[in-house]
Amino acid sequence: MLSFEGYYSGNGYILPLGNPSIPEGRKLLITVLDEVIYPKGLAFKTARETMFGCMKGKMSVPDDFDEPLEEFEEYM
Repeated sequence: MLSFEGYYSGNGYILPLGNPSIPEGRKLLITVLDEVIYPKGLAFKTARETMFGCMKGKMSVPDDFDEPLEEFEEYM
């Protein structure tokens, strides 16, 4: 049995405090406490805010992307 503390973000996600190691496929029993406490500095975002555009500016395509590869010269 494993117990850990976390917070419900309000959009379907449970955010654990720390890094609990939970094997895939493990059955969970979740108990919701009456108290509402948000840890200092923890910001909840919706799935849409974290998904669309989250990689903007972090990836680039090289200028020679469309150039033929040297590995295929013998086939051309």
